[in-house]
Amino acid sequence: MYEKKFPTEIMIEATNCCNNKCFFCGSLVSKRKRGYIDEQLMLRLISEAYDNGARKISFHGMGEPCLCKGLANYVGVAKRKGYTYIYLDTNGALAAPEVIFPVIDEGLDSLKFSIHAATSETYKKITNNDVFHQVKENFVKVSNYIKERNIKCKLIGYFAESTINCNERDDFKSMFGPYASELWINPIHNASGIKPDNCNFSVTQNIASAKKIPCIELDRMIINWEGKAIACSTDWSGSLIYGDANTCSLKELWNCERILQIRKEHENIKSLSEICKRCAGV
Repeated sequence: MYEKKFPTEIMIEATNCCNNKCFFCGSLVSKRKRGYIDEQLMLRLISEAYDNGARKISFHGMGEPCLCKGLANYVGVAKRKGYTYIYLDTNGALAAPEVIFPVIDEGLDSLKFSIHAATSETYKKITNNDVFHQVKENFVKVSNYIKERNIKCKLIGYFAESTINCNERDDFKSMFGPYASELWINPIHNASGIKPDNCNFSVTQNIASAKKIPCIELDRMIINWEGKAIACSTDWSGSLIYGDANTCSLKELWNCERILQIRKEHENIKSLSEICKRCAGV
């Protein structure tokens, strides 16, 4: 009754390791094991998801994808397979030309830099990493590279707004706007309920994610670096894992008993699991 057609989008986490420690990020309190996806598993997932109907794919998750040495290869394999939209999120600190240009050249369609500041001082407060100038330099170089070679890759600058950086919102626009395809500015959230203390730094009264029920996260397949199928890309606790791609096909996982149960819970806001309630602020 609740079975769904295989999704057109899949998110595969290359790694959950990260070089930054952003104060609002669920990674800081996540108990998940850290690591990198097995190459053969990644290649199988890229092919299998496409064969089942996926056409949109990303290789980020709860970590920094530029730490993954096989990133450019994965993008190239996906593009040659036939994926029509390949996107990536990075904090930008490691997105130096020698790392990110090959990824772009392989057919990346969208690249988002999560920057969150307009000064070194504020950047360090937010990320606990003193590399703002490097991030800015990488962003400008990527922008110039895309424009000079007329590459069809969207470049996005992202700003998670908090009480720490809200006074730099306009400076962020002025600084990165000339180089970006788009700028996204959104308030910090509660990391699916795992970071309730973020409310102390919120510029809005409600820091829960503004998600409608059923959640749009359920419209795509998400596989973490260990091969686990997970219902939400920000489930830092791993409580919404519904299967294992190491032992099951993606098609089997997409309509397995556990994910059917989660979809059923999302038919009514009152029947949501605790993690989904915290995320939605109910």
